[in-house]
Amino acid sequence: MCINLSTQIGEAFMKRFLIPIVLLVFYAAQPVIAQPPFQVELLETGTTLWALDAPMDSMCGDTGHPIADGVTVYILQDRDGDGPCYADSLVTLCDNPPYCISGLPPGSVNFNELVFNSNTEFAMPGYFMSTALPNYGYFTMVGNSPYPSRFFLLFWVRVGVSWQVFVSEVFSPPPGISSYEISNWSCLEDAEWCHNPPAAPMNVSATDCTSCFSVTVRWSYADGEPPVPVDSFFIYRDGIPIGHVPRQDSSYMDYSAPDGRHSYYVKSRRAPLTWCSLFTCTASAADSGSVYPHAAATDSFSASDDSCGFVRVAWNYRNHSSTDSFIIQRNGVTIAGMRAVGEPGLRSFDHYTIESERGGYQVIGWNSVCGEGAPSAVDSGGIALPITETPENIIASTTYCSWITVSWNSVPHARSYRIYRRSVDSVYAFIAEVTGSPLVTVYSDQGVAPLEVYEYKVQAANACGIGLMSEESASGFRQDVPDTETVVNATDGNFEDYVQITWGDLNRETGYHIYRDETLIGIVSNDVFTFNDWNAQRGHIHVYRVCGYNTCGIGVCGNPDSGYRGTLSSTHLNPDLPDRFALHPNYPNPFNPITQIAFDLPRASHIMLRVYDALGRQVTVLASGSLPAGKHTVFFDGRNLPSGIYICRMQTEETDLEIKMLLLK
Repeated sequence: MCINLSTQIGEAFMKRFLIPIVLLVFYAAQPVIAQPPFQVELLETGTTLWALDAPMDSMCGDTGHPIADGVTVYILQDRDGDGPCYADSLVTLCDNPPYCISGLPPGSVNFNELVFNSNTEFAMPGYFMSTALPNYGYFTMVGNSPYPSRFFLLFWVRVGVSWQVFVSEVFSPPPGISSYEISNWSCLEDAEWCHNPPAAPMNVSATDCTSCFSVTVRWSYADGEPPVPVDSFFIYRDGIPIGHVPRQDSSYMDYSAPDGRHSYYVKSRRAPLTWCSLFTCTASAADSGSVYPHAAATDSFSASDDSCGFVRVAWNYRNHSSTDSFIIQRNGVTIAGMRAVGEPGLRSFDHYTIESERGGYQVIGWNSVCGEGAPSAVDSGGIALPITETPENIIASTTYCSWITVSWNSVPHARSYRIYRRSVDSVYAFIAEVTGSPLVTVYSDQGVAPLEVYEYKVQAANACGIGLMSEESASGFRQDVPDTETVVNATDGNFEDYVQITWGDLNRETGYHIYRDETLIGIVSNDVFTFNDWNAQRGHIHVYRVCGYNTCGIGVCGNPDSGYRGTLSSTHLNPDLPDRFALHPNYPNPFNPITQIAFDLPRASHIMLRVYDALGRQVTVLASGSLPAGKHTVFFDGRNLPSGIYICRMQTEETDLEIKMLLLK
């Protein structure tokens, strides 16, 4: 059975202050494994939230004696649900307070003590805030169930020879988001049951860099005068309780110590272990300790595959204070060790081997205290093997206009290919080396003259040397534009309705372009050597040129020649006048990029000649307006258009005609 404090104290003075403790309750995420049932911010700020009014006073029922910063406020669990009493004790701490990394033990919290800290947030003493330094933030339940479901706050101060104990109401924050103010503090005067704290532990020491896994804290203890029973010792790291041991123990091993140096001290707790005895404890002097750091991890690890006879293993490490040496492994087997001397940075080791297969390499830091540290990433490496084969199936092109493309079969273990070239009746000379990853087996030689035949050979190479020259060779040449036409003849009045242009055959031409006064008027195939200019202006002398063209472009035009139409009498009828509307197939077709389109008008007509793409979108207008009867020619230039099918459509008052054209680039 639990005896209420007011009954136990008897004649002790009890007063309720109208000074609130404000709890803001948040149901939110936090840096623990499990979602907490609650997070609570604990504040003592006066009668109004954030208003500095009525600071906590160290004298029951008095003012003018604000409680000083540093006084500890303890958080206890109302275990039996009947309010604060002797049977209640501090709420259970989690595994690594205040930054819990798991929800263990079940029902634990991140801290169970805080201090008055007015100097950090307020202008006068007598206040505290859990979320301001040196306190730890939100009072957080780290388990999955709302446990402890009921808790209260307690602190006490000594005034002269008497003690004043302050106890809050019991709080039971619900899940979710809520906030409320509590203005009830009970003040218990002259609490004699909390007199006579025990003696402090002595000779506290913490090990420093002697173990890789823990810091050992040791102490001794002697009862004071008069003797006060001690139940247990509580161990603190950097001011945070990390564990406790029974009275008979005199050491504690901290297995969760982070890297770096930390301050350790020990508190003795009087028996029996009740909520009162928790506040009658005395701290020892502090000593610093640390774990011995493991060997530093390495990064930027790599193993080569392009060196002859060895694999170069390289890595980077940033701190040598905890690393004595490095262990190099291949396929999990140690092949070498290397001392960590000099400044941190890049390191490398050459593993000489005759193994032809690739292996998985890694490096591990090591020191004499902790042994192996964390291993590096694994990288596959191997040696470059000598080249024993020569390139075969060498081919040199004869179809390209700007270069000769040379290709060959790949060679095992090659890391590059060396290209050699010669012209007829000369010696082979090195011209280029093909490298890169992936390694290609093709090279485009642009340093060649057009139409000149060249021969090519290839060598494979790697770090072990250069292989033999290929036994076979290949001949190729670069194409060029057509020859220059030198014989062009245009008639001088021989025909009344047109000028006839003739020329001789060329080499390498796909067709011919015919120009009148520098304007393209016709395109014909390579087997046509005559063109009639039906649109020549009567009574005007024109200058005509003919140029061959092919996939490499348009050749240099030959010497020009002038010509003109004969005189037509007013009664003469042109026997070649078209007798019907016609839209002739374009030439050439397929084309790239220019094609010629011819159409016939048997009489003067208003015409619209358009080009559309395959989706029916208009691309351009080639002719629009009134044209006389006769044979007409226009040109369509597709150099700015993509490859595909295009439709040419001719519309007059009397007809609607279409042809399909194919642009191939």
